[in-house]
Amino acid sequence: MGEALYRKYRPKSFDDVVGQDHIIKTLKNAIKSGRISHGYLLSGPRGVGKTSVARIIAYTINDTHYNDPNASLDIIEIDAASNRRIDEIRELRDKVNIAPSSSKYKVYIIDEVHMLTKEAFNALLKTLEEPPKHAVFILATTEAHKLPETIISRTQHFTFKLIPKKKTTEHLKALSKKESIKATDEALELIAHYGQGSFRDSVSLLDQASGIEGEINEYSILELVGAPNSDYAKSLLNICTNGNLKELLKKIDSYRSDGTNPAILSEQLLQLIRQRIASDNRSSHDIELMKRLIEVPASYDPDQALELSLISYSLNFISPLKNQSQVTKQSSATVIEASKIPPKKSKTKKQSDQKSNLTAEVWQDVLNQIKSKHNTLHGIAKMAEAEVSDGTLRLTLPYEFHKNRLQEKANLNIISSITQSITGDNPSIEITVKKNYDNKQSNDSEPTSNSLEVVSKIFGGGEVLD
Repeated sequence: MGEALYRKYRPKSFDDVVGQDHIIKTLKNAIKSGRISHGYLLSGPRGVGKTSVARIIAYTINDTHYNDPNASLDIIEIDAASNRRIDEIRELRDKVNIAPSSSKYKVYIIDEVHMLTKEAFNALLKTLEEPPKHAVFILATTEAHKLPETIISRTQHFTFKLIPKKKTTEHLKALSKKESIKATDEALELIAHYGQGSFRDSVSLLDQASGIEGEINEYSILELVGAPNSDYAKSLLNICTNGNLKELLKKIDSYRSDGTNPAILSEQLLQLIRQRIASDNRSSHDIELMKRLIEVPASYDPDQALELSLISYSLNFISPLKNQSQVTKQSSATVIEASKIPPKKSKTKKQSDQKSNLTAEVWQDVLNQIKSKHNTLHGIAKMAEAEVSDGTLRLTLPYEFHKNRLQEKANLNIISSITQSITGDNPSIEITVKKNYDNKQSNDSEPTSNSLEVVSKIFGGGEVLD
């Protein structure tokens, strides 16, 4: 089995480190002059060299070669994600007084240090306050803001930066030449782009692309990462600004069936929106779309998050006449759905009051729990009007596509399990679509302005024009 490229080309000396010159220069000068600190904190994004630099510091201050097996006895690496409890840190504290076996310093590298518990941090603090002369601690983390100030203040803090695209591309070219990988300059630039400043991710993507038959080009990289070409994103944005909901939903179904990565598509749309804002073609709704797109990659369901973002944006560009037409079509289509609901028997005042209380309390509790775990699902569920009666949870939604999303098996299971955990019962769930038309105008299918106000309120639209 061949060695992964990112492991094969992991930096083994300060000169091998890419894109962190501001840190490397300081460390080299300090070590050369003998100013060794008892504690270092290396923070920054993933894949930019933190752990590699920690190891290089350890070997350099002990004046040993990176691959010297004897030196490694005095370099202890600890993964804080799996050794986060106070017991592990106490054990480390007990051992820290033991002198190194063959080196000048005993170095403790604690990776992902932000994962330690509060009690473990307190135990570590004791050691950092009064460390033995032979002990050096190197802490690495992607989330320095989660560390107690008392820990940070007792270390030399070095902040790693994302590696510039140009520098990453240059190193990918050199690496491709060494490995006899044929790739166009455009493909390597694209790899650096999708590496998003992480040299490790960029090298891993090149390694993955090296299995492609023939020369690697930009189209093969786009296919590999599940990204559409730039024209696709432009087309999608144009459909939104034309206010064509029907065409937009078709386009969304199309990118799903093609296996397009929603996070990458969101990034492409963000770039286009930035260009729009800088031009005279901008819209007052562009900033809101940017906010939504930024949240897509980290959402519970990126596909649904992107769909809702685009639909919400598109509704801002529907003219009043066109809006009425679309609402009318939706209204007539939902009459059938509403007719499926069996007629309700008259209830006593006591029953009616009980139903109202259950709706307000139980459903709100369900929504709160959904929000804490499933942000995208919460965005749809909060639009529902809820009723709980006769052991049935009835959810009424404004649009068919909301109903379809909520009826997906995974989403129904989440709602059902949370409802059961709160009530102790296992109610059946009935999902319908709300009538969006005035009975007075049902014969000619003309929606009232109230219908438009409902649509605008749901999707955060602007002023409704009569």
